[in-house]
Amino acid sequence: MKRKLFLRILLALLWAFNLVSCVESGIAVTENPIPTPTSAKCTSLPEGMSLRAEPISTTNVRIEVHGLLPKEKPIVILAMSDATHSHRIEEIPALPVGADGYYETYLGASPPPWSLARTWEVQIIHARGVACTQVQMP
Repeated sequence: MKRKLFLRILLALLWAFNLVSCVESGIAVTENPIPTPTSAKCTSLPEGMSLRAEPISTTNVRIEVHGLLPKEKPIVILAMSDATHSHRIEEIPALPVGADGYYETYLGASPPPWSLARTWEVQIIHARGVACTQVQMP
């Protein structure tokens, strides 16, 4: 009796945390899928928008955007890849862009151990498209 109760409680907990799905023929344990990043397609900068990315040390980059819409929250992505590996750093600001449309952030851009490359792709996903540039780290 105690074992049955234990199994029911365990099953309820697993179900609550989406680790188990119930089917008519019984119970099947499923793994949560691992999300894979989707590449954003770069678009032309809207009139009045500018994007600048510059290294401020060997492992940090400063990203500055002018011309964003007030109150939007741009997604900042730094990405590096080769034929067999990829590395991605993503940031979403806690506060929206101010009335001046200016956004600035500093991100750590240490290269992954597998990479000899020093060039990062920079993407800013904003309300009107995806602004892109590259930054070459020293």
